[in-house]
Amino acid sequence: MISDTPDNKPSAERLMATATPDLESEEFPEEDEFLDCGELAKHQVKLLGFIVGPEGVRPNPDKTAAIADMKRPRSVQDVRHFLGACGFFRRHIQGFAAMVKPLTALPKKGVKFEWGDAAQLAFSALKDILVNNPVLCLPNFSQPFEVHCDASTQALGGALLQRDAEGMPHAVAYWSHTLKDAETQYAIIDLEALAVVEPVRAFDPYIYS
Repeated sequence: MISDTPDNKPSAERLMATATPDLESEEFPEEDEFLDCGELAKHQVKLLGFIVGPEGVRPNPDKTAAIADMKRPRSVQDVRHFLGACGFFRRHIQGFAAMVKPLTALPKKGVKFEWGDAAQLAFSALKDILVNNPVLCLPNFSQPFEVHCDASTQALGGALLQRDAEGMPHAVAYWSHTLKDAETQYAIIDLEALAVVEPVRAFDPYIYS
């Protein structure tokens, strides 16, 4: 539960107090087996690999440090392991699908595993972005959203933005999609149309809430 100001703490506590009687009849594990997952009046909390605070949501440095320490992949399995780790944070990385294209091409059947300059650049760029803890601002559903779209012959991308009081844009979420073989044959006008439709669909829970 998130409140925007400390003044809302009493409201949160009242809500918890209201819910407590309904829980008294429930059976829970013994105290030493119970997962302590509730915290009140915290400036920031760690949640499922992320840190949620007043400035927004960012990857947990404990998780991204493990990615930063990864050595250059020497096999297809290593590439898949790296992509899986980075993919968990793809919502925080603008143009993720296009960025990883040199890496996703390596595990394909019939493609010899050769680590070239493009793969190294993608590998280093992903690590650099995550080490710098990219922050996504928390959505304000009382304010309008902006959807920015992009299309290329390899991938589609979208960014969900909101502006602050000074009119500066801040990212709420990123979306991207690697084009399938059939999609790479689309005309540019069709790719651009797809780049509009798909991000709006992906950001539907924000836009139409």
